[in-house]
Amino acid sequence: MPSRKWCFVPVCKNTSCITPNKIFVSVPKDIKRRQKWFAAARRNISEVSKKSTMYCCEDHFDLKEDMENYIEYTLSKVSARMKPNIVPHIFSDHVDKFTTSFTAKRVRESGEKRSRKLKMSEFLQQAEAPHPEPLVPSENGKENEPMAITASTS
Repeated sequence: MPSRKWCFVPVCKNTSCITPNKIFVSVPKDIKRRQKWFAAARRNISEVSKKSTMYCCEDHFDLKEDMENYIEYTLSKVSARMKPNIVPHIFSDHVDKFTTSFTAKRVRESGEKRSRKLKMSEFLQQAEAPHPEPLVPSENGKENEPMAITASTS
């Protein structure tokens, strides 16, 4: 059974199970290159063992430009080989998620929740308040009197 691979980019959800047709490139073991990859993906390298095998999915590369053997790969499905100094560089779907901090998002959500609660309580107070009876003009046309509402029987 082949090993399960998942993209090491923090917000990327690609795995070899969910997206089996994607290419997963091994993150280099060389410490200097590995640091560059982690910096590009905005990951803290100290959170992961130096010996861990990690992968980056093809979404973060321009395969046509970044692979050494792109034509061979597309024609004969040989193993993909990336150019030596390539670093993941495409994070278009993840930019907003990277720049928005978790705490800022939580504050925004709680503020929205508080606002909804306030609006709902105001609405409920208005709904519970007694409604005045509708006014109709009197026969002499000068004064408005409450209209008597009676149930009609048929």
